[in-house]
Amino acid sequence: MQFTVNRRLLKNNCIFFLLIFFVLEFVYITFFKEYDTHSPDIKFPSLDILSKEKDNKILSNKSIFGYLQPFSYPVSCENLFESDSDELKHALALLSDLRNSSLISDQYYNITKEQCNIYRSQRFNEKFHHEDTTKNRQFSLAFSILMYENVEQFERLLRIIYRPQNFYCIHVDRDASPAILQGVKSIVQCFDNVILASKQEKVLYATFSRLQADLNCMHDLIQYPSWKYLLNVANTELPLKSNSELVKILSIYHGYNDIEGRWKSKNPHRTEYVWQVIDTVGGSDQHGSHLRKT
Repeated sequence: MQFTVNRRLLKNNCIFFLLIFFVLEFVYITFFKEYDTHSPDIKFPSLDILSKEKDNKILSNKSIFGYLQPFSYPVSCENLFESDSDELKHALALLSDLRNSSLISDQYYNITKEQCNIYRSQRFNEKFHHEDTTKNRQFSLAFSILMYENVEQFERLLRIIYRPQNFYCIHVDRDASPAILQGVKSIVQCFDNVILASKQEKVLYATFSRLQADLNCMHDLIQYPSWKYLLNVANTELPLKSNSELVKILSIYHGYNDIEGRWKSKNPHRTEYVWQVIDTVGGSDQHGSHLRKT
């Protein structure tokens, strides 16, 4: 008898908790859940749609590239650097509002050559993209950008550092997905001063392939002899200096480089041995290596 009562009690409790769970789930979905509107199946509008929108004078950022991330958010960087408590609260609240924002799918970047003018006018049309000092225009810089994933992050970096007088070489890792490569190609084709590295490397951390990828870009950028200095960056980085600040600093060097080094930590194992990379079987991201004395 006792066993029967306990079983009934357990059954009733289970039904009660299931009912509570479904009620809470319904409330969450109805009032709190934010749905991701960035479907990877959505494409840029076709040329027919673009021409119709242009004729109707409704061609706008929202109608074509509105789903892409904005260039900036209403936050004062100066106040943040000054540790302003109100601005910090404002920034944290903004981040809280954006916490459910999804990354833009790499398949979204399928810009056609015919759409390049619209793309540049809506994505690379900030004031600093066009208005620059004579000194900056005459002091061109070159950038070698290495990337493996996330076209959205690469586009954000390029929009920040892009200037018409500079030159940019993009190295897409040989193991990157086809969607990554195609997305970068669709952006690069819209600029005369942005190129893809002519040779791709499978970059493995702490191996020579990391340097070789930069060397490939350096080789390609030699065809643009007007630049003064080359900076190598990854697409996951963001600059701490503006283009004007970089020009001001680098122009002081007069062609020299500022390279820091310490003799006591020269790491002789890096020069006394040759590292040979051995790929593992099965296409795994893991890799083995062994040392061979020079």
